[in-house]
Amino acid sequence: MKLLDSIFRISLFNNVGLKITAVVLAILTWMAINQITSFEQKIQNVPVKIKHDDGVSLLDHDPRNFTVVLRGTRTEMLKLDDRYVQVEIDLTGMPFQENQIYHVKPKNVIFPGNGNVVSIEPDTLSIRLDQPDTKRVAVQAETVNEPPEGYILESVVCVPESILIKGSRKRLVAIDQVFTEALDLNGKTQSFEQRVKIQLPSRNWEGPLDPNSVIMQVNISENFVEKTFTNVTVGLLRDKNANSTISLEPETVQVTVRGNPELLANMGPKDLTAYINLHDPEDLGKKPFKKAVNLDFHDRVSLVNLSPDTVSVSAKKLDEIK
Repeated sequence: MKLLDSIFRISLFNNVGLKITAVVLAILTWMAINQITSFEQKIQNVPVKIKHDDGVSLLDHDPRNFTVVLRGTRTEMLKLDDRYVQVEIDLTGMPFQENQIYHVKPKNVIFPGNGNVVSIEPDTLSIRLDQPDTKRVAVQAETVNEPPEGYILESVVCVPESILIKGSRKRLVAIDQVFTEALDLNGKTQSFEQRVKIQLPSRNWEGPLDPNSVIMQVNISENFVEKTFTNVTVGLLRDKNANSTISLEPETVQVTVRGNPELLANMGPKDLTAYINLHDPEDLGKKPFKKAVNLDFHDRVSLVNLSPDTVSVSAKKLDEIK
């Protein structure tokens, strides 16, 4: 025993300085590593993903999001993308329970890279499950904007007019129809067909739609009418100092225009300007002569007919009349 005790004392106190240095270095190394890997990152609004067996529908869960604190190296934590952090709950293979409380653990937090989960708030999740069912519901067409002026939307028909939707039995009770994605009618002047996807009944809906799209048959027709104005007076466009008198035959014309019904209903003869251009002095030397009738009108209507489109012009100088 004395021999062993002597050997122990010799080994313990031999190279004491070197051994103390080794211990200090080990402590410093541990402190450095701990400092490097102790950078914490707090991530809020972490979404939850719940897996469950086929034949089970997720009715609701609370809370919708979690707050998670992760710890790791500064480099790992700073490059962490919050979008890829989520809480994942796996209920597959577990007995069906309509209402249950799940205790969230660090292993349920999924994130890329290395690090540790420090805390999860809250640490419980209330889950409501339901048995699935299938229901046939009508499809309602959704559109945005309108055809241009002069065209109207007659009808929109979805083919098929109804689909089968699968989901929570309790939620299906309140659903009688689903809606298509909005179809833009801006600039459309002809009838057409287009396949459009169907929107899910709600943002977090679980269950397939059969089919998940329909063909929208859009019927567009023209909405133009014609209106005739009689006895529209033909005016003269000439120099103010012209030394002549002008007579026209005929003095009025008949104008037929085409356009939007509401616009034409408020349009009168005052909105039409018929005239001939007599700025050319050579015209006054002809006895008599024909001149084309010009017509100014609203830029949202079109001319169908102008009758007659020329008039006979007779010009006399004032000194000839005396």
